[in-house]
Formats: sequence, C-alpha cells, structure tokens
Amino acid sequence: RLFSLLKPFFWVTLEAVTTPATPLPQVPRPMTTVRTPFFSARRTVRAFTLVELLCVIAIIGVLAAIIIPVTGKVRANARNSQCLSNVRQLAMGNLLYAAENKGQLIVHLGQTLGSNYIMPQAVRNEGNWHKAVARYMSLDKVSTRSRFICPEADLSGVPTSQIENGEISTYTVSMWLHASPAYGRLQAMAKPVVMVADSRISLNDGTYPWNVNDMGNTSYENRVALFRHADSKRRNVALTDGSAHSLSPIQEGVFSDGAGSYLPNYWLPPGATSSRPFSVTSPTDTIPR
Repeated sequence: RLFSLLKPFFWVTLEAVTTPATPLPQVPRPMTTVRTPFFSARRTVRAFTLVELLCVIAIIGVLAAIIIPVTGKVRANARNSQCLSNVRQLAMGNLLYAAENKGQLIVHLGQTLGSNYIMPQAVRNEGNWHKAVARYMSLDKVSTRSRFICPEADLSGVPTSQIENGEISTYTVSMWLHASPAYGRLQAMAKPVVMVADSRISLNDGTYPWNVNDMGNTSYENRVALFRHADSKRRNVALTDGSAHSLSPIQEGVFSDGAGSYLPNYWLPPGATSSRPFSVTSPTDTIPR
C-alpha cells in the first residue's frame, strides 16, 4: 500500500534525473565601450629634468665660447687675404705698364718728374698714382674701384659718393719707389722693394715706412694705425716682384738715426738714401711686432 502511494513520485524523480536538461537560449550581451581618460594615473610622460636642461645649456655655452672667437679669426683672415689680393693686383697693374714701357714703373706723380722717368705725358697728367695704374688693371670700373679699398678699413663717416667715384683709397705707392739711382726702373733694382702699401683712407699719392714723420703721420698713434691686420700688428705690402706680404714694422724696415739704422730694408731701392726725418719718440721696444 505504501509503495503504491510513492510510485508516482518515484517515477517523476527518476525521469528528471535521467532526462537531459534543455539548454537555455543565449541572450547576446550589449557592447560596452570603456573610455580611458587621457590624463590617467596609468599613463607615464617622459620629460627633461632640471638637471638635464642645465647640462644642455652649459654645453651650448661652452660650444659658443669656442666657436665665436674662431669665427672672428676666420673672418679676419679672410679680410687679410682679400687685402693681400688687392695690393697684389695693384702691383700687377703697375708691372703690366712697366712691361710696355721699358721697365719703367708708375711712381709718385705728385712732383715734377724729369727726363729720367720714361713716362708718357698722358700718364703724368693723371695727377696721382691711383688713376694712372687703374688703366692697366684689366677690370671693369666697379671692380677696379673695389681693389683700392681694404676690407679691414673703417669707412664709417666716409661719404658713399667718394667710394663709388673712386675719390678715396686705402693703398698707395711707396714714396721711395722713384728714388735715384733706380728712378723706378725694374732693371735697376737688384732686389725687390715695396711698391704698394696700406695707407690712410685718402688719395695721398705716396706713403713711407711706419716711423717716417711725413704725410701727416707725425704721431706714433697715426703711424701705427697703418697696421690694420693681425690685431693691428701687420701692414700689407706688394713688392716690385709682384709678391704680397703681411709685415710687421720691424719686418718692413725700421729706421733710426746713426749706427742704429736697420738698413738695408724693404723700402729703399739699392743705392738710394733717405733725407726724411725719422721718429725719435718711439723706441723699438714699443713697436708692434
């Protein structure tokens, strides 16, 4: 009787155990986008530290301290090279004239030249050495003018019209080039002497060595100012052999009275003597070397 009462429950339980379960339908989950803030705690930003910035600034400062002086020296050397080229071209123009006129160079024209000088009247009438030699430089007018200006010369205060019209120059001929017995003739010069040299900004027709009290250079400062190159220690000159040199006062020839004279030198032609007054106020130990 008890079994008959439990029989329905038993079969339901057994059927539930042995029958496989029906899977539930899969419901798709909605797509969810998670946005991460740009400035989140997890993001790491790499930047220079203060110490690194100071090191970079220090390195730049050291490099600038090295490069800037070197650049200045390179520019000064370039200007000196251009000046040497200028005096060489002026000398070559004069040598071209001499090649066509029996070795006679164009000399200082600001004086009366006698029959000892083989110079046509047309050349003598030019009035100064600059205009006479410009005819033989084989350059156009503008290029010729630029050869008469030293790139190291301070032209502040000089009217532009004077520069453009060739009314000034920073070079001129040696005042002793015409001295006897050579009279400016190449064949009479056994050694090269100064033909063209740095001078004051003017059209002075002729210049002397640094310690000759002439051509307005009566003070030591004015005469030393002729040395524009290498920290005011060198004066550029061109010799009668066409070579150009950057010379100190002692190298170009320093003069004094009596037994202390430094002759022979780069200025006086062989056999020539000087009657010009020499400086007696500047001992050789104060000469820029």
